[in-house]
Amino acid sequence: MKVAFYLKDDKSKKRTRIFARISLDGVALKYYLPESIHPDHWNKESYRARRSKDFKEYPEFNARMDSFESSINTVFRTYLIENNNDYPSPAQLRILLDKAIKKIEPIRDAQYSFFGYYENFIESSKIGKRLQPQNAKRYSTATIQIYNNTYNRLIEFQKCQKKPIDFKDIDMQFYNDFRHYLTEVLNLNPNTICKDIKTIKTVMNDATDRGFNTNLIFRNKGFVCPSVDSDAIYLNESELSEMQALDLSSNPQLDNVRYTFLIASYTGLRFSDISKLTKDHFKNGYIEIAQSKTEYKVTIPIHDELNKLLLKYNWVLPKGLSNPVMNRLLKELGKLMDSLNTTIHISVHNGGKSIIENKYKWEKLTTHTARRSFATNNFIAGIPPLSIMAITGHKSEKTFMRYLKLDGMDHARLIKQNWDRIVV
Repeated sequence: MKVAFYLKDDKSKKRTRIFARISLDGVALKYYLPESIHPDHWNKESYRARRSKDFKEYPEFNARMDSFESSINTVFRTYLIENNNDYPSPAQLRILLDKAIKKIEPIRDAQYSFFGYYENFIESSKIGKRLQPQNAKRYSTATIQIYNNTYNRLIEFQKCQKKPIDFKDIDMQFYNDFRHYLTEVLNLNPNTICKDIKTIKTVMNDATDRGFNTNLIFRNKGFVCPSVDSDAIYLNESELSEMQALDLSSNPQLDNVRYTFLIASYTGLRFSDISKLTKDHFKNGYIEIAQSKTEYKVTIPIHDELNKLLLKYNWVLPKGLSNPVMNRLLKELGKLMDSLNTTIHISVHNGGKSIIENKYKWEKLTTHTARRSFATNNFIAGIPPLSIMAITGHKSEKTFMRYLKLDGMDHARLIKQNWDRIVV
């Protein structure tokens, strides 16, 4: 057996995780250690920290690395002694290392089934034992709800199939049958089905990494996530102005809904964040707040139109309403706007088929329209995508561009704006 240590990202500008590459008779195991270091302080030749004035704790750090290497060797030798010199499989070695290095006990026998493991997976995510690998933060309530939704649909699918589902059963036949069930029986849209497939792959990957699953069919190219582009709308600056100009003095509830929607349209905040917004979050022309879903701290400049709204309402922030109530009332609000009483073509997915329907634009108005409006309007205005993404939280420009809802005229205006900026 050979052990070497490497950085997860040796070009990182901040601390990055360290993993051990353990070679077992031609088979390599990549095992992440509970340790991280800045690449500037790492010596690739010695697999240890450099001796540096900027990293004064390097002796203690290297002592821990020595301890990790010793533990790996001890676990391996102990296994050989107890198993007649047979090598452990990578999965078996991972379980033993988890116990020795991370003090993680193997899941009890009763939990070796797929659903038993899944339940443990949800609970570990909920209480913080399982953390996000990219930032070591806890999973959000929304993510755990997705895990629960998929789990419940799998339980119902198992009942419908009248046969148990275990790790060995997650194959292409399962994939096709489950997709058919979600599409034809539950009539779910493709993006919801995509979340279910992604979640199953996440659970299977976790179980595989920890040595509880050896069935890798879920990694086949055909075991894919069938997402589609959304037909969601956004409101342009003119439509937002029309909404703001509506006389709602006789309907305080709709006025509160409008106020909430416009704040979201000029900040990009989710409605869950607007509901906790206070005057203390407004500082020197900016809003500083930690987003509820991601715990990501954002700084948002106060838009001139938002400033006018705050002055109009004497800095009394809107009262929170539940998302279903907001979505219902937003459609009532949209009916009052001439611009939203135009028809649009919507692609509806039903039973695996795509059908084009004509809808009034107000029928597609939801709480999330405001956040999408913020992203799209700022992009059209020429704000760099990365600056907008710093507020919306999109991780990749590709995902962000799919999030925007630009029609042919929007693209034409963008081209013309750039032509107008060109000085001949």
